[in-house]
Amino acid sequence: MPLVTIDDLWGPPDEVAARIQDAKQLFRLYEEYIRFQPDDSVRPPGIHSSELSRCVRWAFYSLVDHRKIPTTKPFWKKKFKLGKAIHSMIERDFAGMAARTRRLRRAGAPAGDGFIVEFQANVLCSPELQPLCARWNIWSEADGVFVFREHAYGPAIVRVGLETKSMGKEEFAALRTPEPEHVEQVHTYMAALELPLMWLVYYCKGTDNITPSEAPFLLAFDPVVWAGTEAKIRLVHEHAARGEAPPRQESIACDFCPYAWDCQPTRLAGPPRRQSVVHLRTSGKA
Repeated sequence: MPLVTIDDLWGPPDEVAARIQDAKQLFRLYEEYIRFQPDDSVRPPGIHSSELSRCVRWAFYSLVDHRKIPTTKPFWKKKFKLGKAIHSMIERDFAGMAARTRRLRRAGAPAGDGFIVEFQANVLCSPELQPLCARWNIWSEADGVFVFREHAYGPAIVRVGLETKSMGKEEFAALRTPEPEHVEQVHTYMAALELPLMWLVYYCKGTDNITPSEAPFLLAFDPVVWAGTEAKIRLVHEHAARGEAPPRQESIACDFCPYAWDCQPTRLAGPPRRQSVVHLRTSGKA
């Protein structure tokens, strides 16, 4: 019998129990959906700043366009989906915030609050757009750029980049300064986009709080940090020229690395498999 109305609950117990067992399949179906959902991120071969800050071997594989075999577990896929949703929400809020400053200025806001803020989300860094990216084959995307102006059509007086990260309640409570790998990551955006300042927004998924736009989360470009990042980029290119993968740097990122099938980090459980050679792209095939 079906179980589609409240009255059906008082039908034959065995048949009701069978329909309830059907309903219990929803969790399994969702987990399977997440497990087999394809990775929708498509990136051209090159240096991607977020990958560079995880492991130079990951960046190397991206640069040489090595074959990807995503094996991300549902646990991580759901975390990434939530992170993307938070990014989209914050981008919409900042776009609305920027529009509000323009409305306030038109309404004659006091001089102290009379500036106009513009916001552009998802600002591309690519060889076609910036000389630095052309030099190092950098393909990345900053979460956003704020531009302050005194008048609607006046010159820019402040430019600030945006990078958003989400984290749990305990992580956020312990956060005192930006994570070093995030500082390294945003310096690639700053160097490519000529951004003197960057706001690292950490969003707490437990309390919905964010880090303020002041030090240490409002960063000024640091030539020393960029020199170290650029040296890492140069190292990746040197290894690519030799067709030789650099040493791996194992971390939790190995759990969702699409190159782990070949890299075979020791932290991943499973039977040992042969360490294959790096396959460079030839004739359009990996």
